[in-house]
Amino acid sequence: FGDRDNPAAGGTGVVYFDAIRLYLSRCVPSIIKPEFDLNDDCIVDFKDVRIMALDWLETDLVEVSAPDRDRLLVEYTFDANDYSDTSGNGYDGIPGTEASISNGKLVLNGVLFYGAEMSYVNIPLGAANPFGGTGDYSIQMTFRSTSGPGFLLTSAHPIKGGDEDNSMAFYTQERQGWENLTPVVHILHRGELDQESMVNFNDGMMHTVVVTYDALGGMMRYYDDGFQDRTWKVRYGMVWYDEHVVRIGGCGSHGARNEFPVKNSFIGEIDSVRIYNYALSGSEVMYLATDGMGIRPMLSPANLYDQEPPGSKAVNLRDYAELASNWLEKTYWP
Repeated sequence: FGDRDNPAAGGTGVVYFDAIRLYLSRCVPSIIKPEFDLNDDCIVDFKDVRIMALDWLETDLVEVSAPDRDRLLVEYTFDANDYSDTSGNGYDGIPGTEASISNGKLVLNGVLFYGAEMSYVNIPLGAANPFGGTGDYSIQMTFRSTSGPGFLLTSAHPIKGGDEDNSMAFYTQERQGWENLTPVVHILHRGELDQESMVNFNDGMMHTVVVTYDALGGMMRYYDDGFQDRTWKVRYGMVWYDEHVVRIGGCGSHGARNEFPVKNSFIGEIDSVRIYNYALSGSEVMYLATDGMGIRPMLSPANLYDQEPPGSKAVNLRDYAELASNWLEKTYWP
């Protein structure tokens, strides 16, 4: 009797009961379940062993290879607390008045002034802009979202009242509308691609996201923290307007009209931005996501022991022993 998700004592008044039914205890894993129940059926049994077998010997070590720096167009690490392009190509960032750098990270607050974006960094690629749809490219960004949603990087934008066939956006967004703060990464592409990632970034942590485009095969791939999340077949790469504006943290306006309200500007910290003129491989993406270490988080639910040091974790007999020690444990609610 009451709110099981927010139990609290107190309250007065008269309560009228129309009917009372008594049910047997049942499996409600969202409330309580055995610690080592892997499939949420409230019992540790052979179904959990099967899940462990599917991930058997999965480790936290992965193959990595360093990306080709000769094909690196732009690199901002902000380590020197400035907007210098450390790729050696001289495309130093041009910040808006409300962009700042603190402790080696770009800080963006989403501020507008008289309807114009102020919190952004423009990348002056000019004719070297790779997002014309005829060549390969990759984008890597490491960021922490402190509010959402907002544009991470754009090379064009939807025109109000148009059909959005000339649009591209790479941004954080919530799953069911613009108003709640559970951002995922979302990719909008020329009106034919409108997809979101599977990972929620509203956890206060830095995350590395990568988009690659293979022009020959027309394949766009998206990676969350080194793991390939989604793959799409598309007709063109991300497009650009004549002025070649590429913007971090916002969306460059074209013409006199301001197309976007403040909620479209990214709010948070960006640790690094890299743009390559080729499609990175999976091992190169993992290199960027792990700072070259090749040690990734263990995502398998069967990693029950998890006391090994980084670089030596695996789903093995230690995890099986944890499962066996709780064999046939059953927990129902209430």
